[in-house]
Order: sequence, then C-alpha cells, then structure tokens
Amino acid sequence: MSLLDFIGGSVPRSTPQLERDIEDAMEDANARWGVEHEADGRHKALAALTVDGDASVGGTLATSGARTLDGRAERTLTATVHNAAAPDGLPYDVEILRLDADADRSLTGIVPAYPNTSQKLLVVNRSGYTITLVHNSSSSSAANRFACPGEADVAIVTGGRAELLYDPASDIWRVFGMSTVIKSIQRGTIDFTGGGTNTPTATITAVNTAKAVLTLLGFTTDTGGAEVRVALTDSTTVTATRNVAVQGAAITAGFQVVEYY
Repeated sequence: MSLLDFIGGSVPRSTPQLERDIEDAMEDANARWGVEHEADGRHKALAALTVDGDASVGGTLATSGARTLDGRAERTLTATVHNAAAPDGLPYDVEILRLDADADRSLTGIVPAYPNTSQKLLVVNRSGYTITLVHNSSSSSAANRFACPGEADVAIVTGGRAELLYDPASDIWRVFGMSTVIKSIQRGTIDFTGGGTNTPTATITAVNTAKAVLTLLGFTTDTGGAEVRVALTDSTTVTATRNVAVQGAAITAGFQVVEYY
C-alpha cells in the first residue's frame, strides 16, 4: 500500500482514497493557477520579465529608457539648457529632444548616442526663450558640434524646431529642416525730392543682413522713364537709386524689410 504525505503526518491510504486525494490536490492546484493567471495562461503579476521574441503583457508595465510599442518608437525626452553656452549635452538615446530654458541660451554640441551610425534627432524648443544651435563651436568636442546651413548659427524660437542628422562620415551633426520664423517686418518710404540721380536713404531698426530680405513695394512719379531700385546697404540703412535724372520730378518709393531668425 502506498503512502500519501499531507499536513498532519503520513498514514496508510487505500487505492480509492489515494485517487481521491490526488484529484483533490489537482483541483486545488487548478484553482491556484486560476487565481494567479489569466485565461490565456499569462501570469497576472510578475516583478521582472525577460522575453526573447514577441510577447504580450497585461496590466501595468513600467519601463525605463527607450520603449517600442506596437512597432513604433516612443523615444522622447525633455531636458533643460541651464548654461549661457552649454557644451556637449548628454548622449540621449532619443528621437525627439524637447528643450526648456530659463533665458535665451546657446547649445554648442550634443554627444551622439551612436557615434558610428547615422541618426536623426528632432530638437523642439518648448520654452519661452530662444535656444541657439551654434555652428562649429570650439566649446564642444569636434565630434559633437553642429554644421549649420550657411555656417550661420540657427536660432530656435519658442515653439520652433530643428532637425539634426548625425553624419558619422564627418563626425558632426548636420542641421536642416528648421522652422522658418519671421523675427520682424519693417516698412517705409524713400523720397526723391528733386532732379538728378541722387541716392536718398531711410534708417531702419538694425537687422541681421544675412537673414533679411528687402523688397521694393513700388514707386510713384509724375514723369515717366524712371526706374527705382532699393538696397540694404548696412544693418540700419536702405538706399534708393534711380536710373535717369528727372528734373523736378518727385518720386516716392516704398520698401519692406523682413528679418528671419
């Protein structure tokens, strides 16, 4: 005769009793399984889970770092630029970098997460200040710097963004896809009060001539045959010229200066 161990000791059991005890134990085990597992066999609570291949996890899943959900990368980070000229931000393994600032700040470099691999990074300014990506700044290590269009610093205004592509062949971040935002618009007129081909001027608020566009809005004259041109001769001066001398003819030329960030 066999023995069945249970709480309270071991006693001789008959074959029918032994079978019933086994059935009871199996029912209890099935009940415990039902409490701890879902209908499809998933465990209801796991402190840690390591899975090779695809997996479905029910309940709340806490993750850190980069996360991939339904095949889509969810890699966004919010960071704050504290220093007036911040060198070499940390090598964040993200696709979107949202930046905060407590004043106008400059960023001179970002450490690439994968230095030997091409990678894209969208930089978004969510602060109320301008964050500037400085072109090829010596404040950062060469491999972390920005190569900006036209070798000019790129200012990311509030709500603006810039797209970066890390170029492992050149070991540098190439900046492209900036949001073009107008900084200021100025309009005015210039008068030719008498004859001759004199060059009257108008004074404007200082602009960055490399980021400003001047447009002639047209001109009026009481004598035909004249053509008027305008030029941004320096950061504060618009100069007008006309091709022929029109004695006694008053000409008024309108202009517009648009400056971009």
